[in-house]
Amino acid sequence: MDCKWFWVFLVMMLVSLGEGCWEEERTALLQLKHFFPNPYGYLDDWVKNSECCRWECVMCDNNTGRVIKLDLWHVRDWNLGEWYLNASLFSPFQQLQSLDLSGNNISGCIENEGFERLSRLSNLKKLNLGFNNFNNNILSSLDGLSSLKYLYLFINRFKGAINIEGLHSLKKLDMSFNEIDYLVSPKGLSNLEVIHLSGNNLNNSMLPSLSDLSSLKSLYLDDNELTGTVDVQEELYMGWNRIDKFVNSKGLSNLEVMDLSGNNLSNSILSSSSGLFSLKSLYLRDIGLNGTVDVEGLCSLKNLEVLYMDWNKIDKFVNSKGIPSLNFNNNI
Repeated sequence: MDCKWFWVFLVMMLVSLGEGCWEEERTALLQLKHFFPNPYGYLDDWVKNSECCRWECVMCDNNTGRVIKLDLWHVRDWNLGEWYLNASLFSPFQQLQSLDLSGNNISGCIENEGFERLSRLSNLKKLNLGFNNFNNNILSSLDGLSSLKYLYLFINRFKGAINIEGLHSLKKLDMSFNEIDYLVSPKGLSNLEVIHLSGNNLNNSMLPSLSDLSSLKSLYLDDNELTGTVDVQEELYMGWNRIDKFVNSKGLSNLEVMDLSGNNLSNSILSSSSGLFSLKSLYLRDIGLNGTVDVEGLCSLKNLEVLYMDWNKIDKFVNSKGIPSLNFNNNI
């Protein structure tokens, strides 16, 4: 082999093997460490002049050595109280794909140092801010994160009307267990497939806005303030509201899992479930079923595998043998 081509080949091999921990990223990580003190020994291996790609909570790309994931879940000592984050501290991680800051008692960001400072991180796909103390003020700073696909904001202090339509690439959003009472029509979220809104203060008035979510596959609305007749599309998780009638929308034909537990649906729900041809799991716990229950309407559910009807007052089942592929007695 020609000497010149040998050296070219050698250089290419060295590049493909990566350069290990980048100095600028090691320095940035050491700066971050000061904001996550704890008595548990977390991040103790974050020390100068060591290989940062091997540090706890850090993941690097095997080829480039750049940091692609920071898993800082519940790292800071909660007893230190609430604090404000300087989000620009994460800007040196230009190849970052996933950032988990959940469970750190963060109340917000320092003025002019919010998540808008990370808009240049074009590879950031996942951001977990759950189990903190963020409020509505943080939402506008997230709009610039155009590459985000997964956003977790559960167990925070979001209240009232929420506008999230600026996150056009988002596929999954979790805002469960806040105090949200209305979702502003999210027309820009055309790629959203899964949304968790459990444990909020939502009522029937927000249901029409969900029709704008054209790609929605899974919808979690359990433990809210839904009442009366409810008609929604796609996957349905609406347990523990006060619904008395469920209307089987045509959009539910691809539904695989439905949970209506804890509502006031009574025996009539069984007939309205008959058109859910793809349904595999059905949860009807504590919904007011009583006396003799005719389950003939379930016999068309050819893919049904799991059925829960516990915490009701059922005396007798009629036509239960007609339900295919389901060990009926063992799932009640």
